[in-house]
Amino acid sequence: MKVGGNIDKVTFNERKNILISFYKSNGFLDVDIERYEIFTDSNKADIFIKINEGFLTLISDVKIYGNKVLDENEILSILDLKKNTPLDIAKIYQKQINIIDRYASLGYIYSSVDYELVPQENRYRVALYVNIDEGEKTYIKDISFDTINFKKTKKIFEIETKSYRGRVYIPEDIYYLQQKIYSSNLFNSLNFKVEGIDEKKESLTVFFYGDERKKNWISSALLYQFPNNLKISTGIGNDNLFNNSEKLSLESSASSSFVSDPFMMYDKWFYSILRYKVPYLFSSFYSFNSNVGFNIESNPFYLKRDFVLNAGISRIFNLYSFSNNWSYRLSTIDTFFEGQSYRYERVTTNSTNLIVYFDSRDEIIFPMKGVYSMAKFDFAGGFLKGYNNFLRFVYENSNYYGYKEQIVNMLRVRFGIILPYGSSYERGISINEQFTLGGLTSVRGVKQDSIGPLNDLGTRSGNFMINLNYELRVKAYKSFGMVYFFDTGLLKRYFDFKINIKDFVFSGGVGIFYNTMFGTLRFDVAKPFNVVEDMKYYFSIGNPF
Repeated sequence: MKVGGNIDKVTFNERKNILISFYKSNGFLDVDIERYEIFTDSNKADIFIKINEGFLTLISDVKIYGNKVLDENEILSILDLKKNTPLDIAKIYQKQINIIDRYASLGYIYSSVDYELVPQENRYRVALYVNIDEGEKTYIKDISFDTINFKKTKKIFEIETKSYRGRVYIPEDIYYLQQKIYSSNLFNSLNFKVEGIDEKKESLTVFFYGDERKKNWISSALLYQFPNNLKISTGIGNDNLFNNSEKLSLESSASSSFVSDPFMMYDKWFYSILRYKVPYLFSSFYSFNSNVGFNIESNPFYLKRDFVLNAGISRIFNLYSFSNNWSYRLSTIDTFFEGQSYRYERVTTNSTNLIVYFDSRDEIIFPMKGVYSMAKFDFAGGFLKGYNNFLRFVYENSNYYGYKEQIVNMLRVRFGIILPYGSSYERGISINEQFTLGGLTSVRGVKQDSIGPLNDLGTRSGNFMINLNYELRVKAYKSFGMVYFFDTGLLKRYFDFKINIKDFVFSGGVGIFYNTMFGTLRFDVAKPFNVVEDMKYYFSIGNPF
């Protein structure tokens, strides 16, 4: 109720009990409402309330009974109650749930917690008695699945669930198992039920059921960047080859500018990659990943071709994942001058890398909270031979801060450094191994790969990169929303400690988005603040980060 607000007698009388409950839940057990009246006249009402709060009741002591698994200090820590603190009924019952959750995390899912408030000599002092029935520890007798509807994914269940049989039943572990199996992208839905809980059995059976997804898929995407660039991406694949959970896909992308622009990285570009993945290598939790890719970039000044062969293994540990890859790259660049073609370089890069990922985002398509981090270390040349010899480190960190499921702040930091050694220290490394910066996924508002020093081809690349992005996404109406963003970046030929704020390119913009079950549709407008560029327009599927 507030001055100027709407009120009627029925609502007014109902709120009297709410007011009394509020006082009692905060320790005023003897509260008395001496006067509670409403007088109406035309469209106005006068309210008279007189409250005798009484004295505040304090908790003078806390005693715990029935605990054997958890010691008294841990339970007191969960309760977070000190002697002679005000009696807060709501807080006490919230802590009751926390104690039960703690027991469940140890396998005691049938535990119960009851409270008893015992008056002391001073009527405004009470002792809190915590009575605990821990129950028996529960175990997983078996994990089964719907063999009728899950024929194609039988092996996934057999591998993922075999280590759970006989273990202590912990609800969080089963939820994690559900998420892990579902993340294989082979299910439209995946649920489970636990048999034996209603009867409070010590041995439980977990049963998974749901709906399998078709293993064959086709995808396509279109991106148009004003005023003259069009990009098309297509893909075809099988996510459960031989019903063995192996994945095979062929993905291709092509881009073309309608008007030739010598300051752009490319006028025409084509990329195709064949991927093959074995999620359970030799029936273990290690994955084998391999791919073969081919890339072509061309404009009136040069033709660049890359052939890449890559293979490695990876492993996921809860929120972390690790991978080690070995790759071979053959890069050929031909330049054009007065109608003649000249071989600029034909080089090979043999390398290996170690990549560490951390991902705590609540979802992938439109995360509201969490962190995504990636650290990648490359070693090229040396005992691996090849033209290029370098060490390369790349780090990326994205943080998501949501507010009331409507607003999310995002901050991304990217950093990269390349350190040539050996013969590459003097001659440098090939252009295809250097960093580029600028465009939709790094610094919006400028042309693609247009930031940094000029190289021998007249394009821009470097060995030291910093990129910062901030976005504010606001859901305005249902699946529609607006986004505000600011980007900045720096690309230098080599790393040094002479970093000047004037060397950074700053840009900002706004956009609108629409969330679908397949991804986010976005239309963005961006312009740099400290370089001369026309306004850039982006229509894309998915968020930049």
